[in-house]
Amino acid sequence: MKKLCCFLIYLLCAIISFPVLAADKDSAGNVFEDNQNVSFEDLPFFSAFAFGETVTMNKSKAVGSVAAAAKTAEIINSDIGESLYIGGETVDINDTMVGGNIFSCGRHITVSGKNNGLYCAGESLDFDGDSKGVYFYGSTAKIKGRIDGDAIIHAADDVIIDEDTQITGSLKVVSKSEPVIPEGASIGNYRFEPDNSSQEEYSPASEEGSSKITGTIFKTIYLIIAMSLLGIVICKLFDEHLSRASELIKTRTGTMIARGIAAWILIPIIAVLLLCTLILAPVGAVILVLYILMLCVGVSFTGASLGRMILPNMNVFLSSTICIAVIEILKQIPYLGILAAIAADVYLLAYVITTIKERQVMNQQNYA
Repeated sequence: MKKLCCFLIYLLCAIISFPVLAADKDSAGNVFEDNQNVSFEDLPFFSAFAFGETVTMNKSKAVGSVAAAAKTAEIINSDIGESLYIGGETVDINDTMVGGNIFSCGRHITVSGKNNGLYCAGESLDFDGDSKGVYFYGSTAKIKGRIDGDAIIHAADDVIIDEDTQITGSLKVVSKSEPVIPEGASIGNYRFEPDNSSQEEYSPASEEGSSKITGTIFKTIYLIIAMSLLGIVICKLFDEHLSRASELIKTRTGTMIARGIAAWILIPIIAVLLLCTLILAPVGAVILVLYILMLCVGVSFTGASLGRMILPNMNVFLSSTICIAVIEILKQIPYLGILAAIAADVYLLAYVITTIKERQVMNQQNYA
């Protein structure tokens, strides 16, 4: 089910983004790309926003920031002027200059090259580069290279310090076992704290609970990144509709809620009934697919629209990201999460039904 939902999100983005993706860059020099396999090869641009099954950036230069989310994400031999926001199951940042910070979440993270600061969470980190600060939370970490500042490593299992490691500031390690500091390593100030959680008596139930919590955190972060990127695409393509939806929910709250709830309940019923017929089965299939796609994009559309209403003076991309993140966090709360997800879907369905209704009225008036 998770893979199916991700596939539907990617498919929807590919459909609605086609006018933008027909060109490599927009007039501001930014690249918006979503596909199963996204590749930037020897391409200069201002900023890039990309997600898919795989995302690869090779020998390319970005003046601004880069945001990417994929199962496998690779940034190779490239130059990024500002910050890099990247997430995926496997994240490989190889021989890349990042003028700002790297914010990463993934299962396996590898970083080499130069950056201002590295902030990441994942199962494993392999760092061999040049940074002013490294902050990692996860399971295992291997540190090599130069850190011209501080490093805080919170690793539940193992921390490996290479003999070529240079840390001018302080190194704080929180782990179940203290790492061995090689003689060749140069560390300004070192402090080790045992991971108290690992000292608790083993319990299969507690281990399972901890695993579920960790999985929920990573899933939430992944969804925030994916839905925020989708929200950016929606902001760019459907600016007028987002503003219109926020106005409708303020001026016609009761009507919008009633139409949204009715659509949420009745559309799948109607689609299934049509599928049971011989002649109208294709119509039912189309309606059902469109309904599922709208449910997949509900959080992104709702967050982007509400962001304009709640945070009117903020940059539209930032306000949409904040609202989307809040909705995704609420979705992880028992019972309340179900209501948050339904509310987001109802919001989008209400706007679609209202828009269709208004156009029908206008057509009737024009015909008369």
